[in-house]
Amino acid sequence: MFTIQIFLALFIFILMVLISVEDLATGFLFLLILMPLQHKELFSLAYWDVLPIRVAFFGILLSTSYRFYLWFRRSKNIDYIKGFLKDPVLILLLVLYIIRFISILFVAQEKFEGFKLLAFYTTVVYFYILLKFLYLKKGISLIKKYTFVYVLLASLMGLVAVIQFYVFKVFDFKFGAIWEIPGHNPRLGSTFWDVNHFGAFVASAIPLSIAWLVSSKKINRRLFWLFNTLFLSYALYLTQSRSSWMGIAIALFFFFLFLFLKGFKKYATYLAVFSALGLFSILFYLQVFSGGILPTYKKFMHTRLDSFKSHFVLLRGAFEVYEKKPLLGAGYGNFNNAFRKTSYSDTYFFREKNIVDKKVPSHSIWGEVVAETGFLGLFFYSLLFSFILLFLLKGFFGKKSIKDSLFQLGFFASILSMLVSGIFYTYNLEFFWFAIFLGAIFAFENNKGFNLNSLYKFLVNNRYLVPLTLVLISSLLIFWDLNRNTFIDWDEAIYAKVAKNIVVSKNWLTLQWSIGTPWFEKPPLYMWFSAFFMFFLGINE
Repeated sequence: MFTIQIFLALFIFILMVLISVEDLATGFLFLLILMPLQHKELFSLAYWDVLPIRVAFFGILLSTSYRFYLWFRRSKNIDYIKGFLKDPVLILLLVLYIIRFISILFVAQEKFEGFKLLAFYTTVVYFYILLKFLYLKKGISLIKKYTFVYVLLASLMGLVAVIQFYVFKVFDFKFGAIWEIPGHNPRLGSTFWDVNHFGAFVASAIPLSIAWLVSSKKINRRLFWLFNTLFLSYALYLTQSRSSWMGIAIALFFFFLFLFLKGFKKYATYLAVFSALGLFSILFYLQVFSGGILPTYKKFMHTRLDSFKSHFVLLRGAFEVYEKKPLLGAGYGNFNNAFRKTSYSDTYFFREKNIVDKKVPSHSIWGEVVAETGFLGLFFYSLLFSFILLFLLKGFFGKKSIKDSLFQLGFFASILSMLVSGIFYTYNLEFFWFAIFLGAIFAFENNKGFNLNSLYKFLVNNRYLVPLTLVLISSLLIFWDLNRNTFIDWDEAIYAKVAKNIVVSKNWLTLQWSIGTPWFEKPPLYMWFSAFFMFFLGINE
């Protein structure tokens, strides 16, 4: 088996060299096609985590490096290279690279782990350089083709997940990423190593599929993209990934909001109503035909409540690491070592006993960045994504054509979904950066003069920035540590009783502490909200 894997790795390497020498655009497409093959047990070639896409990368690295050497020796065009290096996204990627390299050299205790992760980040930077070069040479049409392939790959992997489910249920056979939960449906991850990675990948494709749905003019294409969007949503459901659900929910909220603000009220209304009807239909079915929403929720989610709490413990531990080493963190790739020294490690290992002797995952792209590279890493990491997202919005609001502008909004929502779900998971994988870089190229295409100075001008002149900033800050202040603030026990019991009596008596207009006796002490809004959730989710005595 080892010999076969060696030959397969050599075959992929040589094939990539030959393809990329002949046509670099086709070589990059080959990389994109290999991207979903992430299951380490199925696809590692000879050595653990040496995946097909990483073998292919070294093939394209070799061929492009040789071609660059020949070109530079012939032309010695320094000005072209200088112009290429003025790309603000590339600048921020390189600044992050330097910060991570310095943190490994001067802070990290486990330098090998740091350099191993830095090797992956090196490929990430090179991915962007290749993609930007192809865009400058071939134009935006090539990037649209890559985006089309990205979305269809998500659908294809969703089909693999459906086959996984069928084979497991009928033949009791497991392949790929499938997490069996006794008494429940399994969680499916298709060809990925982790079901949450697959969930984030599928979620990132949904806004792009919607963009094609809305922008398509022919009825057959609209039907295709409608079916594709619904199928991707079903595939996302099969993952049972709460982080991905949260990410896509927030991303689609902003997708509909900005579509409405842009003036595409008809499209925004249709999509919002369609989504609301779909959600209501699901809730109605669960309430009437499936034993109630609350019992279904508990049956579906109870096996992962400890996991949810564990992720919060990891986030608190990451922040404690940051407090101890605020400038450069504990060193890139050194979350495991740093977390074990925090006050939260005992709590975490009590919950996750099987990880005591294993590497502790950060389970958060934001927790990982702030713990491993401190304030400097977090600042430039946030600046990179803020820059891309804001310029995508700028392109969306600046373009009059719905077809041209929708892909800006689609990539905005796609990237946002991964950044939000990344609060509770890490994505040190190629698909994460592919989506971000494709979005960056679209932002570049629709914003000539794509630089930090133009970003500043856009922020100063944007009329939506101030209200949106106020909403975000006020939401953070309202909901942060909300569980620490409670009513006085006696008052809380009264309000709960009044809300319960609304449901029991079915009288929503007259509040009653004791049924039959009106109660006018407080305004009804809080009790109405409580009664609404009691009606759908049930009443805990």
